[in-house]
Formats: sequence, structure tokens, C-alpha cells
Amino acid sequence: MVSNRLSNSQSEYLLQHANNPVDWWPWSQEALDKAKELDLPVFLSIGYSACHWCHVMAHESFEDPEIAGILNENFISIKVDREEHPDVDAIYMEAVQSMTGHGGWPMSVFLMPDGLPFYGGTYFPPKEGTQMPSFRRVLLELSRLYKESRGEVESQAQSLRASIAARSTLQNNGSIETLDTEKLTRDFCDALYRIYDDQWGGTARAPKFIQPHLWQSVLDIALMSREVDVSKDLMNALTTTLDAVIAGGIYDHLGGGFARYSTDAFWMVPHFEKMLYDQALNSRLYLRAYLASKNQNYLRTTVETLDFVILEMSRSDGLFASSFDADSDGEEGAFYIFRIEEVRETLRDKAEEFISAYGITHSGNFEGRNILHRPDRDDLATTPQIDEARQLLLALRNSRNAPRKDSKAVLEWNAMMVATLAEAGFYLNRPDYLERARAVFLHLFDSCNLSGQGLRLAPSGENYSKAPAVLGDYAQMLNAALALVQFGGDFAIIEYAETIFNKMTQEFFDPESGNFNTTARSSTQLIAQSNDIFDSAYESATSTIISSLISLSELLGDEEPMTLAMGLVENLAEMTTKHPSAFPVVVRELAKLGAGIGQLVVVGTQDELLASVRSQYIPNLYITYGSGGIGPLWEGKVDSYAYLCKDFTCSAPTNDPKSLAEQLHAMREGQSA
Repeated sequence: MVSNRLSNSQSEYLLQHANNPVDWWPWSQEALDKAKELDLPVFLSIGYSACHWCHVMAHESFEDPEIAGILNENFISIKVDREEHPDVDAIYMEAVQSMTGHGGWPMSVFLMPDGLPFYGGTYFPPKEGTQMPSFRRVLLELSRLYKESRGEVESQAQSLRASIAARSTLQNNGSIETLDTEKLTRDFCDALYRIYDDQWGGTARAPKFIQPHLWQSVLDIALMSREVDVSKDLMNALTTTLDAVIAGGIYDHLGGGFARYSTDAFWMVPHFEKMLYDQALNSRLYLRAYLASKNQNYLRTTVETLDFVILEMSRSDGLFASSFDADSDGEEGAFYIFRIEEVRETLRDKAEEFISAYGITHSGNFEGRNILHRPDRDDLATTPQIDEARQLLLALRNSRNAPRKDSKAVLEWNAMMVATLAEAGFYLNRPDYLERARAVFLHLFDSCNLSGQGLRLAPSGENYSKAPAVLGDYAQMLNAALALVQFGGDFAIIEYAETIFNKMTQEFFDPESGNFNTTARSSTQLIAQSNDIFDSAYESATSTIISSLISLSELLGDEEPMTLAMGLVENLAEMTTKHPSAFPVVVRELAKLGAGIGQLVVVGTQDELLASVRSQYIPNLYITYGSGGIGPLWEGKVDSYAYLCKDFTCSAPTNDPKSLAEQLHAMREGQSA
């Protein structure tokens, strides 16, 4: 079998297509130049390795010699891994949504040789017989139109150019003076309750994504609110959601970790792929919810998820792989589901208690087999007997063919895991988590060349992707650096944070618009520039930058990052006012500023003082400890003492853990420090 141009790729997704009969090109200027030379339209196919329907279309169409022949004769075919080139994905997703009103993967877009799209969709079946046109018919008709009606095709492409530019970039017409923080918070709560599912938590419609950034905002606003009823209602919505998620099949009850989303409204049947970013952000949410509530189920979920990542997603270089596929043995979810007979045979005398606890039946809940779940959300605790049974069933599962792992290390997602491991390492007193976080961060900074021409994927061997880092990579690395400063007591990392901030500003900030662009100015430019502003499956790069700049300002006592953050908020002011639930991170950060920012300095690493800090979560408190701190916060501070400050005005220092705990409790309850 002859390989195509994808055989040397670092992307698992591209490698899956390396032996297709389609004459694939990777995303490159060279591919577009070839289209111009041959005067052929471009077929752009975008997906990712854990995407179930991407595999379906690959098997049905890209492995079919007849369809491959049509593509090879009439198109230049380009295959893109959306995780490697998220900026390319974002631009052409805007085009598809503009044309069809929806989007998804696999994404199928047809372009002029200069990259302008003129037609697009998602999955196409190989044959007629459904409500959708067959892929074969689409290819033949578009090839005919390109040859015979070029003027119409070019006109469609030009009209889409304007639409893409309008949809992809932020039009600044707001003012920060229009933002009433208290009203904005109330409007956010009202908007939340309009989409909230009061029975199963989350948002009301399926498919359901966990959206940890949304629920993190709910938690923080609840803890900072001085209105008891508001706080109580928000916490009830949060705990209903968190309990329903870890009771459902979207959570892996044997190995730990979360699937990407639920296909139904009650978190039962997941789309079984596991993404690194979901593990990082969901475990961080459950960690903070545990600290706020002391719910042991949330603690167990946090630790099980982080341990899953460390055990199953670690690469040989210590970085983390990006995902696990949904499929194994050609079947979605096959690795994770069980027949009742398997459970009884494996667990023997432990079987009946486990069957009852995890809702296992003869008929099953997924194609005649069982996705493990907890039918009783009020009783999510496990017993030693249940835990022993879980290990036995996990051993059975591990004897099966596992889903394919995509081993590429995405800078952005690894940085998310660094921040989570650092925070968990501090609050759970797990030095191993902190050490791993620091090692991964330093490896990422060097291997992805963040002081130079940054890379999106960490190199692995001589064959490595040249895909440039995008805004989200720098934003999450800045956040990770600040997490290590706060939770690792490591002020040497502040120099890395400043380097990342300066490089990000140099490469991505547009002074004319006051926004950050998704693609670096030194990278190959796309047909339009885009601004990553909307929080979706996880928070946008702009949201991360806003929260990180506020952190940087508070930690260093430097007004410049705060000024830039407020400029970004101002650009989003009108949209946030109209649609607060679409910008939960912005609402959260403004609520923190409205409540008043606290700073805590613990000079040294006194276990007793730090234990008082670890005992509670205060969302508007920035923590620093250790030695070698810089900036106004650290001036005149004495070793072995703790200083709790509000807006840089500090209370009397203390070296008494009980006194510090009382000061922190008073701050959490809204009293002055």
C-alpha cells in the first residue's frame, strides 16, 4: 500500500489517513499553490482523532477507491487536524455555519485555490438514500460548477469572505462604564436559570457538555454573594449538576475521567472519547467544589481523574497525550460497557451489591449492554467492597483492546493540566502533583520554544509538527505559570510568565482594535483573522487572558496588566451585557473585583500556616507563599508570618494558624480583613 503525504505527520489523525487512496496534502501554502497551478478547487477535510463520525466518513468515503479517484482527479485534497490547527478550524467553521446554520466534525469545505470557501458541510454519506446528498454527488456537482460556472462560484466565495470576517472578529462598540457589576451578576443568574435543567443539572438540552467554566463561575459567584437566597440557589444548581454528572455514564466509574459530552439530557450515554482538556478543567472544578463543600465524592472524583491522567495519558517524555478515541474494535464505547453475565462471572460473591449500586440490568442501557452509572444520586459514596469490585472489573476491562490514544502533546491542553495539578498539589498537600506540574511546564516552555517561534505541539523525535502556537496556547501557559507561582511557591516562574506575556502581546495583540488575534502576526496568514472570545466547550483564550492579567496585576502590584484586562472587558461590554451566560468568565472576574480582591502572603513554607490556607476556597483571594517574592506585596514582610491583605492594605501579621484561619473565614464571609 502506497502512503500519501501524511505518513510523516506527528498528528495521529493525519496518520490514520496516511494509507487512504486519496492523495492527501497536509495544510500548507504548497498545497494551495498546487491548486493554483493546476486550477483545481480544494477539498478541505477537518477532524480529529477521537471523532467517531470522522472515522465513519473515512471508512465509507476516503477508503473507497471510486470516491478517491473523483477527489484525486478533480480536487486538491487537504486533511487538517483541528487540534493541530485550531485557527484554521475556527475560520472555516465560521464559513460552514454561515452557509448551513450549524457545524461539527468531520467538517467538509470546498475552497477556491486562494483558500476562500464556496461550499461546505459536515458529514456526507457515500450513497444516496438519506435526506443528505451523497458525497459522490456533491463532488461531481461542485467539480462541474467550478469548471462551467466559475463566475457564480467566485461570487459565492467573495460573499462568504465578508461574512467570515464579520463573524470572526470583534466589533468594539461597548464601554466599561455601561457595566453595572451587580446587575450583570443578577442577569447572569437569570439567564442561567432559563437554560438550567432543574432535574438533571447542566443546561436543559441534549447533547450536554459539562461546561466547567460556567459552573466555576456559578460556584465563585455563590461564594462571593452576600445575598443568602442567591448563594443558596446557585449552590443548589451547582451541586445538582455535579452530582448528576458523576452519577451518570459520562463519568468513568472504573478508571476515572470524563467523556467529552452526553448524548442525552441525563448524562447517561456519553460520546465516549476522552479529551485531556476535559480532565484538566473538570477535575479543577470538582476540586474547588470539594474545598467549598467538603463533599468527599467531589474529592474522590478529583483524585481519580488526575490519577487517570497520570497513569493513562502520560507520554514517555512526561507530557500528556491529547485524547482517547471513542471506538475500539470498530465499535463506539465497546471498551467501557458490560453484560450482566460478565459482571457476575468476574465479581462472583461481590456481584449483586455492585449490580445494584451501578444500575446493571439484563437488557442494559446501551445496545444491550450496560454503561455503569449510579442510579441513586443521594448515595454516591463507595464501600471497601464496592472499591474491590471496581478493581476486579477494571482488570477485566483492561484485558480488552483499548481505544486508540492520540499521543500528540497539545501545548494549550497540557498547560491546563499544569494549572490543575499545581492547584490540586497545594490544596490536597500532594507534592507529587506539584513536582509533575513544574516539570511539565518547564518542558513545554523549552520544547515549544515559547521565547521564539512558538509551536502548538511539543516535538516528539525528529519528525515534529511545525504548526505555530496560537493565542490559546500562550494564554493557558500564562495561566499555568501564575498557578505555579501561587500554588507552588515558586517565584522563579514569574520570569517565565513575563516572557510569555510579552511574547503574546508582541505576536497577537492588535493595538488598533484593542483585541488579541487568534493567529500570530509572524505566522502564515489565513483568509481572515479571528478573535477567540466566546466561551464554549472550555473558556475562550480572551477569557483566560482577562483572568490571568488580573492575577498577574494582583501578584505583582502592577497596574499595566489590569489596564489591559479592563480594555478587553470593555471590548466585550455590550455583548456581555446582552448575553451574560455566554461570557461567564468575564462576569466572574468582574464579580471578584466588585467583591474586593484579597491577597495572602505567607513568608516561608510553614506547614501549620499553609494548612489553614488549604482548608478553604476563597475565589477572590490570591495566594503567594515561600521566599523570594517580588513586588509591593512582599515589601517588609517577615519570615514565618502570614499577611492577609485587601486591595493591598494588610491586616496585622500572624504566625498563629488558628488566627489566620479566623481571618480567612472572616474574609470569606465578607468582613474586612
